[in-house]
Amino acid sequence: LDTSHVESMRAMFYFSKDGTKEFDLGDQFDTSNVKDISNMFIEMGEGTLKKIRLGAKFDVSKVEKQSGAFEYTGKPYELYCYVKDDATRQWFIEHAEDMCWYIGFYTSWDYKPGYNDYIVNEQSMGLAGMPIRTHEPTDNRIMAEPAKYTELPSKDENGYPISYVTDAKRYYFFGTEIKRDDIEELTIETSCKVPEEVLGQFDLSEKQNGSVMAWYTDKDKDGLYEMTIGQEGGVVANPNCCYLFCDLSQINGMGNLYTSGVTDMSYMFLDYGANGKNNALDLEDNFDTSNVKRMDGMFAHLGAYSEYYSLRLGKAFTFKGLEKVPLLIYYNTPMDLRGTVYVSSDEVRDYITKTIEGQSLVMYYEVVQEVRMF
Repeated sequence: LDTSHVESMRAMFYFSKDGTKEFDLGDQFDTSNVKDISNMFIEMGEGTLKKIRLGAKFDVSKVEKQSGAFEYTGKPYELYCYVKDDATRQWFIEHAEDMCWYIGFYTSWDYKPGYNDYIVNEQSMGLAGMPIRTHEPTDNRIMAEPAKYTELPSKDENGYPISYVTDAKRYYFFGTEIKRDDIEELTIETSCKVPEEVLGQFDLSEKQNGSVMAWYTDKDKDGLYEMTIGQEGGVVANPNCCYLFCDLSQINGMGNLYTSGVTDMSYMFLDYGANGKNNALDLEDNFDTSNVKRMDGMFAHLGAYSEYYSLRLGKAFTFKGLEKVPLLIYYNTPMDLRGTVYVSSDEVRDYITKTIEGQSLVMYYEVVQEVRMF
């Protein structure tokens, strides 16, 4: 369709309701001469549409009228609009209220800044095909976990050998004297300011300049710690994230961790929830693995002493950068354990299911009971 001469696209897709969830104008849909896009997508895909891509030639430089372009368009709080570059995105944000972007009966009659997050510059997307939030440019980041550990006894009090379902090692928190399994909760914060009432604090910045701090408390006086790691704007992960969250059972604020520069996530969640205190892990939607080359044992022993576990990989999770197929989940002995892995894309789902049938992504792969799209 040659649209290079078109000057008005008013109500062009008005009331297009065929139940579609994605709509792509393609990269030849030329709007370089368009002056009017009023009501262009009004009521299009109302209640169903989740993605609309405007393409490489959707040019707004001559647009003079845009009122109601997205009124009642798509599914509330789930529709994303993908534009070609940041200049186009900024134009959309500037005119979003006039275009009724996310304004209407099912959302709000007042425009809210949070709606801007659903207008996506395609250049900011990772390999997972999803928008990735990025940290403000900085050289500061968390140090790599040195993985200091102590060995558990190999024999019981009667001298009989002990067979461990999980790793026989117990790790310390960044080389300190605090054992990771003594941390009942870890929170990732967007500030490195340490509160006054804490039991202790550590400088976890790679440069040792105080840009990434950790502190801990014991608010419930049970001998287990509430640990916090904070950096201004969120914690920038080290390229080496091996063992970063091993031996933990609860993580809050995963969305405040920036992982787009990570290349190695081996054993990152080793023994996570293996104490039986948690049977779910949600990586949230900013967990970007587009540059990760290794994931060996990333979820080894996950929820080992639970009868069932749930793992949600998030919308930014991809296997595309891997150099080899990892043994992602495994246990030291056969387990009577079932679980569900939640994924957001066909690519991730197919990688898991097809690898299970061929090379072993998951030892005792029955642990992946179901791979669902969310």
